[in-house]
Amino acid sequence: MDKEKLYKILEFNKSHSKEISTAKNIFYDSIGRQNPVVISDMQTLAQLIFDNRGYKFLRIPMKSKEIGAFQLKFNNSNYLVLNTSKSLANNNFAIAHELYHVLVQNNSTGNTADLYLNNYDEIEEEQMANAFAGAVIMPTEDVKSVVGLLEKKRVPVEEEQKHPYIHELITVFALMSYYQTTYMSVVIRCYELDIFDTGDSLLMDILLQNNSEEKQKELFRNMPMRKGDVSIMEPTGEDDFEKLFDEAKKIGEKNVARGLITLEDLEYRLEGLRNAYLYVREEA
Repeated sequence: MDKEKLYKILEFNKSHSKEISTAKNIFYDSIGRQNPVVISDMQTLAQLIFDNRGYKFLRIPMKSKEIGAFQLKFNNSNYLVLNTSKSLANNNFAIAHELYHVLVQNNSTGNTADLYLNNYDEIEEEQMANAFAGAVIMPTEDVKSVVGLLEKKRVPVEEEQKHPYIHELITVFALMSYYQTTYMSVVIRCYELDIFDTGDSLLMDILLQNNSEEKQKELFRNMPMRKGDVSIMEPTGEDDFEKLFDEAKKIGEKNVARGLITLEDLEYRLEGLRNAYLYVREEA
């Protein structure tokens, strides 16, 4: 991401603040909350919401390194597939992004694959979903409270000399750990909330230079007063398919016994389900 793209994102989020606020209210209403709250386990909460919306939630390690999540319609069922070959932080952001499409936008029209961050500023619906994800993962007042606590921490002089803007980098990585989300979503949120100054060109350069998983992993391990664990930067590799397949097979066998479908029809559907899984893993 370059400066021009970052400025466009920030301008979009500012000009669409009312729509983003409305989307957040829809989300909080859906979980029975009147006020913003930090979600301690975004994936579990999202799974409950998706279940209520008729989606089967799958974690599958895809070969693709670009796709964060994948909506699939198959055999009259809706699937929400999370790419667990991406980092845990990316997974949490991706699933919050999908909540916008499913819960706010009510999008269940067909097969879609969402690419996160790379095409952040090109499609309005994707911009809205990303802005929504950042806002619900990192509630405004909570972020400001955490940043206020971080400002009281002292950094050794040698570290300040070694790393320009060490305080800002510590802030980013501490928020990543606390909210278990991506580097760039934290950077954008810090600019949105005026924690960082958009007029500080050198700071923006340093933040954008570190916008790669390799650099972030290195900084995350070596950052003084690091919060949390480096595991949020690593993929989980979770794979739910076999469990889903066994459940589908058991239900199908019951329907065969009841005479609702034939054995051949069941075998055809199960084969199609596995082929769809292999497609997502191998070609998505």
